[in-house]
Amino acid sequence: MEVYFDNSATTKPKKEVIECVTEVLTNNYGNPSSLHRMGLNAEKAVKLARTVIADKMGVDEKQVFFTSGGTESNNIAILGSLYALRNKGTVITSKVEHKSVTECFKKLEQQGYNVKYVDVTKEGIVDVNQLESLIDDDTLLVSIMHVNNETGAIMPIEKIAQIIKDKNPKALFHVDDVQGFLKVPLSYKNIDMVSVSAHKVNGLKGCGAVYIKKGVKISPVILGGGQENGIRNGTENVPGIVGFGKAVQIYNNSLDSSIKEYIKNFV
Repeated sequence: MEVYFDNSATTKPKKEVIECVTEVLTNNYGNPSSLHRMGLNAEKAVKLARTVIADKMGVDEKQVFFTSGGTESNNIAILGSLYALRNKGTVITSKVEHKSVTECFKKLEQQGYNVKYVDVTKEGIVDVNQLESLIDDDTLLVSIMHVNNETGAIMPIEKIAQIIKDKNPKALFHVDDVQGFLKVPLSYKNIDMVSVSAHKVNGLKGCGAVYIKKGVKISPVILGGGQENGIRNGTENVPGIVGFGKAVQIYNNSLDSSIKEYIKNFV
């Protein structure tokens, strides 16, 4: 019996997800932008998935936009929001972020932004006191992950969000929740943008989403036909999106009984 322990890297798609994806590929393969029946059916399928995911997030479905995954979601949130502001100030992140975040901040530094990096404690938790000291009136954006993909450290996001808004209400707060989504509860209060990914919750690779709070302006990093309200241009990955919605709908953070029995031997 094979036992898979690399779920932080990716998860196995659920049987129900595969069934949904197969149905879409076989019978509902239209382009959501098309005005004929097949296109309208595809659009309905995308809308249903958006509704399911938004409901789990506890947000308005109009604020959820589909992407190709966590990396693109992070890029849209960080670069897109800052480019829309059109002024360069201070941006803050931690020293333990995913490369899809740190590479954005390296680029911003090259473009003249004042980039500040927050230390973490010996437990791998963001130093909240240091973060608070770095935030000032010039702070444009703070990006902190919820759950670290290598150490499993859980950041006090809700506390951080409150600190940011208390010190500078205009500063945007982005959370990379790719590892925490559906696994560790998170209130989106005082959070402006959140990135999630399908393949971390038993969906397919190549699909993700980004929550963008109403009123936050985004300059798209991919230009095209205006899909996803212009936030993420390009024909939607309908099979991936439908699979993502199904994965979220059935996710209960449980293990297969065979694996449960196996793990008992190590506890």
